[in-house]
Amino acid sequence: MAVKLTDDQDAEKPGFLSNLGGSLRIRFESLGELPDIESAILNQQRAVDLIDDGNPHKQIVLSNLGASQLRRFERLGIHSDLDDAISNQLLAVKLTPDGHPAKPGNLSALSSSQNIRFQRLNNFVDLESSISNGQIAVDLTDDCDPEKPNFLSVLGCNQRVSFVNLGKVFDLECAISNQQKAVELTDDAHPNNPAHLINLGNSQYRRWQKLGELTDIAACVSTFKAAAQSKAAYAHHALYSARRWADISRRHGDLVSALEGYHTALEILPKVAWLGLDVSSHHDRLLNERSENLGCLAANCAIQLGHLEEAVELLDLGRSVFWQQASSLRCDVEALRREQPELANELESVGRRLDAGNFSGSFFTADEQNVRVHSTEDIGKERRHLVVMWENLVERVRQLPQFEYFLKPIPFRNLRRAATTGQVVIINVCEVGVDALIFGALGPIDHVPLPKINLKTLTKLSSNVMLNRSSDARATLDDRAMKRHKSSTDTLQTTLQTIWHMILVPIFLQMQIPLESYAGLPQCRIWWYPTGPLTFVPLHAAGPGNETVDVGHIIISSYVTTLSNLFQAWTASTPASTRQLKLLAISQPDTPGQRAIPKSTQEVQRVIEAARSAGWAQEDIVHLHGIDASVDCVSDALETCAWVHFACHGSQDPIMGTKSAFALHDGQLELGQIASKRLSGQFAFLSACHAASGLKELPGEAMHLAAGLQFAGFPSVIATMWGISDEDAPKVADHAYHYLFRNGVEGLDPSDAATALNRAVLRLREDPDVTLNRWAPFIHFGI
Repeated sequence: MAVKLTDDQDAEKPGFLSNLGGSLRIRFESLGELPDIESAILNQQRAVDLIDDGNPHKQIVLSNLGASQLRRFERLGIHSDLDDAISNQLLAVKLTPDGHPAKPGNLSALSSSQNIRFQRLNNFVDLESSISNGQIAVDLTDDCDPEKPNFLSVLGCNQRVSFVNLGKVFDLECAISNQQKAVELTDDAHPNNPAHLINLGNSQYRRWQKLGELTDIAACVSTFKAAAQSKAAYAHHALYSARRWADISRRHGDLVSALEGYHTALEILPKVAWLGLDVSSHHDRLLNERSENLGCLAANCAIQLGHLEEAVELLDLGRSVFWQQASSLRCDVEALRREQPELANELESVGRRLDAGNFSGSFFTADEQNVRVHSTEDIGKERRHLVVMWENLVERVRQLPQFEYFLKPIPFRNLRRAATTGQVVIINVCEVGVDALIFGALGPIDHVPLPKINLKTLTKLSSNVMLNRSSDARATLDDRAMKRHKSSTDTLQTTLQTIWHMILVPIFLQMQIPLESYAGLPQCRIWWYPTGPLTFVPLHAAGPGNETVDVGHIIISSYVTTLSNLFQAWTASTPASTRQLKLLAISQPDTPGQRAIPKSTQEVQRVIEAARSAGWAQEDIVHLHGIDASVDCVSDALETCAWVHFACHGSQDPIMGTKSAFALHDGQLELGQIASKRLSGQFAFLSACHAASGLKELPGEAMHLAAGLQFAGFPSVIATMWGISDEDAPKVADHAYHYLFRNGVEGLDPSDAATALNRAVLRLREDPDVTLNRWAPFIHFGI
């Protein structure tokens, strides 16, 4: 406000602009939202332009601008930002008189930037200058000065870099000495203390690498542990420290310490990928932190210690972080309402506003929306305000008797109840190893080590499968496309043979499932829980290469995103007989801007005929065809229909998962719009391409249309992993609904969908012209 109310000619204006930029930079450091640092630099550059070199405050304005440019460089890696930062910091030092209290701080900031540039360009002049300027800053500052620890820590980092490049142990000893002093001079409750501990821990580990003293391993683990457990730590510092604590402990054989570190890291992860961030920033945080990898490493550590139940719980914590956080906003508060009705109402109200804003981008009520147009800044501020309110309300609930575990992770004894009619098979993949965990609703967990396969091999195999994602959606193939199709089919066949022999055969042997063909149809059901690159591999299509024995002939396959999601789906599923059911069927044969898929019309007509034959009343069937299937009409119809069939084009956004969409007559019905709804669905058949593709860089987040329908309220979903043929989709749908409707409308059961899909695909495969590439993409999620 001060900036807006002050004229550019006012002598106070540069200070206001610089301070505003500083506040925006601090918020960027906390939340990581790029517009904040962009605005910070814009305001601080204006401040520099408005102030004369003779003004004694110019050095402060320049130093602040340099700090913001450095932060943007660290985020985006644009080298000109680093050069500009150093240029402005050099000028700030030049304009600061000797003896001025700001001189040491400007020197230390400059030395830090010079050190960073040395690590990028390897110009030793920068290294020498960074140490020289850092040492002067320390020498000019008394120990009682609150900035002294910061200067010592920066100098220590510069000296450690010198050791790494020149090999002089003296430099490393000086680094540890200075960083140790920085820690000693800083109160444990100070927010800078964890950062000083991190710098010290990294130097101690470097000394172990050089000298091999075990005391340094113990010291650095202790240092990182202290930083991770510090109440004053910023979340990103605490998470980094916990991971270092865990990783170093694991490498050196202390699995008990490693497991504690991983557990701590997973508890901190939601604070880094914070609910208060917008979807894009949340996505970036998860990507940067490699969230699923963290859960897989934690699970591997627990497996090695024989803590198999804990392994399952930890793995679940690190997956689908976005969906799990969003799901918490839709918690059932009825038990709370009986005890504390006002608190329950308040929690529900805040949760609904946050839930809506997660996907719509606005957290304001309808009345607030009508008062004025809200800027991105207003929306971000309101989101963060609501999240703080939500977190405080949750803490109040947990203070109540019998509510101490409110919205805390579901324990294994409950998670396993998701496997009510079959068994769950987790395949945990990380750089340390690959393991399978097998369990049902009762009995012990079986552990199957899989030493013949590793992360590197699975990453390569997964890349082969990903080639299928480029295949065109439900369209006729030309000659060139046919050649590509045959090549990708051959590659997929080889990949799935490897998966069969190295992963699935040991699992089936442990489960005592026969590996030979037999006359009957499969009855045993497995919920596959793949991780890492294996998420993109159709395990249900694996086999030794012949047509008589493969996964589809042996068992019925479903997939889970997380066990907590499956558990909640079973809990929330409603029997068909308890209410009137409506069926929504969407057909889009000629979507503007898309290739024609004429068989979608026939497909939906057959679905409707099957529904009528099953006893579905005409007034309970909503058919939206062609021009009638607009975004608004389909979105509205979803509110009232428990069974849904989409026969249209689908797309997976490769960067922002919530932008994945169904292509309708007048536009895109996006995942975000679907997930914003709270529906009472039962079953969805997504006969659209790429409906369960997901993000290559975040496999465990399940950012695809199938997961969005599940989140919105459909506990059972049939979808596709890549493009499907317009010839095949009607046949699969016809056979699947024939099974689902076999007992009439009164006998509808969405948990039959996995069996229905298994039977339908087996029927499709009876046609010798239907290749692996055509039947493998069909997949089932949920109950």
